[in-house]
Amino acid sequence: MLEQDIVTILIQSPIGNSTSLPCSNCTKSKKECKAGSFFLFRPGIKSKTSKTSKTRDKTRRNRSTTLPLTESNSDSLETSLPSNTALYLGSSSSRGPQALTLTREQTSVLSSIDNDQTYQNPSNNPLSINELLCSEIDGTLPSGDCTAPPFIVKPSSLYLDRPIGQAIDHRGAELLLHFKTVIAKPWFEVTDPDFTNEALRRAPRCPLLLYSLLAVSSSHKSRFLDDPDIAQDYARYEEEYHEKCISLLLPMLNDSESITDGAFLACSTILRWYEELSAPIHGRDDARHLLGGYASVAESFRQDLPWEGFQRAALWIHLRQDIFNAVINQRVPRTNVNRLGIDRSSSPTDETTWAKRVLCLEAEVVEYCFSHEGSSIQRYTSLEVRLEDWDRQKPQTFTPAFYQERDPSQGVSFPIVSVLLDSCVFALSHYYFAMLMMVVHDPRMPKVGTQYLECQKEIRIKILHFLRLLCGLASSSPVPPARGMTCLALSLFGSWITDHAERDAAINVLRKVDQEDAWPTSSLRQDLRAQWESRD
Repeated sequence: MLEQDIVTILIQSPIGNSTSLPCSNCTKSKKECKAGSFFLFRPGIKSKTSKTSKTRDKTRRNRSTTLPLTESNSDSLETSLPSNTALYLGSSSSRGPQALTLTREQTSVLSSIDNDQTYQNPSNNPLSINELLCSEIDGTLPSGDCTAPPFIVKPSSLYLDRPIGQAIDHRGAELLLHFKTVIAKPWFEVTDPDFTNEALRRAPRCPLLLYSLLAVSSSHKSRFLDDPDIAQDYARYEEEYHEKCISLLLPMLNDSESITDGAFLACSTILRWYEELSAPIHGRDDARHLLGGYASVAESFRQDLPWEGFQRAALWIHLRQDIFNAVINQRVPRTNVNRLGIDRSSSPTDETTWAKRVLCLEAEVVEYCFSHEGSSIQRYTSLEVRLEDWDRQKPQTFTPAFYQERDPSQGVSFPIVSVLLDSCVFALSHYYFAMLMMVVHDPRMPKVGTQYLECQKEIRIKILHFLRLLCGLASSSPVPPARGMTCLALSLFGSWITDHAERDAAINVLRKVDQEDAWPTSSLRQDLRAQWESRD
């Protein structure tokens, strides 16, 4: 019966050798430190376990100290981590995978962690990772608190009972820095600059969040490496980090406390971005990683929770991902923008709030286009007026620092639109895209006859106008999420481009996005060429 009540933390051997500072146990005893360096969440390789190792593992399990189970904590034992869930740590031992086990009774006595407050270490004298492993290697338990494993996992919880940052290896640190310096600011901080700091603050005690960061960083980094062998290694790391993250995420979907935590929603948005990098921007997108975000937002709505802090920052990323996927699949966005706790008036405020306002408007436009309201002239007119108000009332900081009209005679197919603030570029791209959707879903448009033909000419002029603005913005004011909207617009409306020079310029924009942002556009470029060939 006890075997079913065990949460296993696997310690996996790393690849290669490295050096690290000796632990205090080895320093006191004046002997060589056998713990070596640690590789947290590094994809390991399977190795054969010797009989001696198996005997030691068995001895270790028998030594595991069990705390008494009481009525007060028995309720918390109903939910446990899945059998395939493991926190991979590394050791320089060559013995292969080792297992540290703790009973479910031990996990149940943990005090609750306030997920939205600064973490406090519950132990005054915590065991370091090196101290614990050196004691295990020597076959003796460390002095002090012998009942505490290095990391205790609350069943179905996002958080560990103590930070794990000291166990992150060189590659893990490198990948986290890659996320911070290369990925985070352009992709995740456009609407909330504090997203990255909070994600990195929580990651050392939140394996789910840490795995997601390592997975997306591995994926992104692999696309910029010149050495194909090294790139392939990072692609493999990406897949394994991702699998481990999913094994932790799935059981949390049934836990209302976990899924309403900001770290869970942030993880879902990070994984969705990982998914977007791997999927073409046309055709059907199943968006499996949006499901976690939908569950989180729906449960927060059900509990009527306020959108604050980390959860609020992740929410706005989720909303733009929801809109993007809704357009691709021609469906209504699932996020109720009327419950997001934002001032949607035209009152003066900062640029990021204006960006959020137009994002909400865009969501309503997409909802109108793909819902039964699509023929309502009254609803269309209301959206049209609100978009005009947003454009007219937006701050002066949205005005381009430099603007130059396109000049096809000089080989300039798109206007130069230089906007200085990323949030303004982001907002303008979503505004232009919303206007494109409004143009093609105007219920007042004639259906047949001469008026229909004249209307089609006007529609083409308007479509090309907003497409050119989007392409010009993507070329001269590069902001990756804004460029994503340009790619989406070209996938939907690029077939309207008839000039060959302008087509080439559009292809160059897509190629630039692929090369500079690692946003895959090769299939989109092929699809556009096929559409143009069929029309010529």
